[in-house]
Amino acid sequence: RLHSFTIIRQPANPVFIEDVPYIYAMVQLDEGPRMISTVVQCDIEDAEIDMPLVAVFDDITPEWTLVKFRPA
Repeated sequence: RLHSFTIIRQPANPVFIEDVPYIYAMVQLDEGPRMISTVVQCDIEDAEIDMPLVAVFDDITPEWTLVKFRPA
């Protein structure tokens, strides 16, 4: 579930200019821990605290996979 979030509108690095705005989130996992990630496939206006999320995997290279989340 979405524990907390902020909307990133200014990229920390110019490489990410095409990604803004995006949802940078603290996600509460069902297993207990929290992790920081991004929420994808969600309009920034639709993000809400406690909304259910599911993990999605983004293979950015053959060696690197990022865990992101989308609304359930």
